[in-house]
Amino acid sequence: MPKLAHQKEERLELRIREKDKEALEKAASLNGISVSSFVVMHALKAAKKEITSEQTISLSEKDAEIFLSALENPPKPTKFLRKSMKDFAKKHPTKD
Repeated sequence: MPKLAHQKEERLELRIREKDKEALEKAASLNGISVSSFVVMHALKAAKKEITSEQTISLSEKDAEIFLSALENPPKPTKFLRKSMKDFAKKHPTKD
């Protein structure tokens, strides 16, 4: 039998307090969905928010100006950086 694109294959189990389970059941019921759907929907929403928060850098206006200035006017490579770049190039040759 072919698998459907939306078929669920993974399982997640957890233990919670009885009163927490009752709260989830009530909230799911109020939304007209299963407890599993409710938990997955809200857990994914929280997970995506957490991931976005960790992957986003917020800068003040002053810090943004300093950052952009450094990108537009980078300092000259130091002796250490030039050596590191040569060492890296030796270990990882390009496929030109």
